[in-house]
Amino acid sequence: MAGTFSWRPDWGINTNFEFKVNKAEFTDYVQRAAKGINHVVPSVTLNFLRRPVSEVDAMLDFLTSKKGVESFTWYNRREQAGLYTCEEITVSDDDDGVASMTAVFLRVYGG
Repeated sequence: MAGTFSWRPDWGINTNFEFKVNKAEFTDYVQRAAKGINHVVPSVTLNFLRRPVSEVDAMLDFLTSKKGVESFTWYNRREQAGLYTCEEITVSDDDDGVASMTAVFLRVYGG
């Protein structure tokens, strides 16, 4: 079961779009074609700043249980659901009982 990442990130979400493209270079031009039907791969950088350590630990437990391989459901600020994986997480201990986390979610298609 995929599970749902239900924690809400702070505002200031950054979304990066990577376009997967095949290229064939010729003498005077380059031919380009989309690499597959889902060739636009959005990645979303989410910040969870100054949260209780227990909340950061719960988010970290959820994401690390997926091992960067298994997908999960996440709802963006527009309440649109999508399947994502997470291969990059940074955690910092801010103060006593308070921590911050940044995670990069990659959109996946088909599980």
